[in-house]
Amino acid sequence: MLGGKLPPVSETGMFEAVEIQALNQQTNEFDELELDRYTEFHQYTRELSESTSDIRAIGGQMTDLTGDFESYFNRQSRITSEVQDKLTRLRMVPLATVATRLHRAVRVTASQQNKRVQLNIIGEDVELDITVIEEMSDPLLHIIRNSVDHGVELPEHRKALNKNEVGTISLKAYYEGTQVVIQIGDDGAGLVPEVLRAAAVRGGFVSEADSLRLKKEDLYKLIFLPGFTSATEISEISGRGVGMDIVNYTVKKLKGTISVNSVPAKGVTFNIRLPMNLI
Repeated sequence: MLGGKLPPVSETGMFEAVEIQALNQQTNEFDELELDRYTEFHQYTRELSESTSDIRAIGGQMTDLTGDFESYFNRQSRITSEVQDKLTRLRMVPLATVATRLHRAVRVTASQQNKRVQLNIIGEDVELDITVIEEMSDPLLHIIRNSVDHGVELPEHRKALNKNEVGTISLKAYYEGTQVVIQIGDDGAGLVPEVLRAAAVRGGFVSEADSLRLKKEDLYKLIFLPGFTSATEISEISGRGVGMDIVNYTVKKLKGTISVNSVPAKGVTFNIRLPMNLI
């Protein structure tokens, strides 16, 4: 150490120093290589982690938006339903709105035929869509006029049959599910199968052989055919069956159904089923 001189180094020490230096050089080279690899992998991992976090955040926002959308959709559905219900109620009118016309038609027709007929209406408070009422007004009038003209007998005939001289036409309306049932019946002569069978042959609707195979229900359906009538004389008021094809057409146009039942000498009943509303 004196005079600034270093102590002599042994060969063994010199070898160890050189070996350590070489090892450090190799270690430094390995560290740099591994550091580069680690840094790139770490960068990708960090980016992937950040992307995952972003996706989770977006997913949370989408969940919130979906919840809001469902809430708005449910609210809109309730509002739409309320508006539709209110609109439906506004369009509903009671059957009583045509009752006056029906009573007048019975009085006028009965007077022209020298008959005594009364009309009983049950269910005037039953409501239908205003379009249904408007479309069915004329068909109902036609059925009632037909009943007075060709259904109810003259007072002297009714008396001879031990019937009340005053004939009765009944109109009954009631709800059945989402439909309104309207029954129009009279206590008149009814539909006679033999008369209908002869009228079908006379009008060329069926052959005589085929007419014999028709059941009573099939014969009743004939009155809904255009031009079919069982009356030998057609009055200005109505003809038995004349115009019933229009009644049938109107009912079907309103998505309803019509059927007829009859007992000879007891009367006829028309059963009409109509939807309460057309919305």
